[in-house]
Amino acid sequence: MACGGAQSGNTFWIKRFYSRLPAIKTIFQMKQVLTFSFAFLFYFPIYLASQNANEDLNKIIEKYQNFQKEEFNNPESYFISNSPEDQQRRANFYKKILSEINNAPKTELNEQGLINSELLSFLLKNKIASIDFEDYLIPLNAEGGWYTEFILSADRVKIKNQESAEKYIEKLKAFKAHAEQNMALMKEGMQKGIVAPQAILIGRENIIDEHIVSNPKESIFYKPFINLPKTIPA
Repeated sequence: MACGGAQSGNTFWIKRFYSRLPAIKTIFQMKQVLTFSFAFLFYFPIYLASQNANEDLNKIIEKYQNFQKEEFNNPESYFISNSPEDQQRRANFYKKILSEINNAPKTELNEQGLINSELLSFLLKNKIASIDFEDYLIPLNAEGGWYTEFILSADRVKIKNQESAEKYIEKLKAFKAHAEQNMALMKEGMQKGIVAPQAILIGRENIIDEHIVSNPKESIFYKPFINLPKTIPA
């Protein structure tokens, strides 16, 4: 009888346990939902902050890239101006961008954002220092300078129509002012003791002499005018 009573009692509790399974499952599911909800509420604002921070950084980078393109790759400008006024204007812009980088919340950036931020910061500091130390008063180095690029560009010019021919002629005319500006910068550098090491100038003293010719057709700058398209009137 005792054994039968025990079995009857066990059966009762087993039935009761199974009768409550749906409720237990519901409670477990609710815990899962609550856990997910708390995790979502905790991490989603962090995700949004990170996304916004990276988007803001990309806008700063884009602003810098657009400025660089306008200053140094402008098809409307034949030569880059290196006047002290233009250099200072660039330095002011770089300082403004650097300030925006420094004020950006770096803790909210992702790994790539942090790398981009550090690289741009380093680049801006280098450019600002270069202008502050008046490196532009030495517009040449061991590889050449403001005149070598002009000389080399003659081989790359392709005159396809009258418009491109006129643009090339205008560039040739504009070189005089470009040369005068850079020579004035070098003279100012000499007065201030800011000059290039003599070693890098050895063998370059007469580099321009070979381009001083009595017959224009012998000049490298005449080369683009050879074999002009028939669409261009003589």
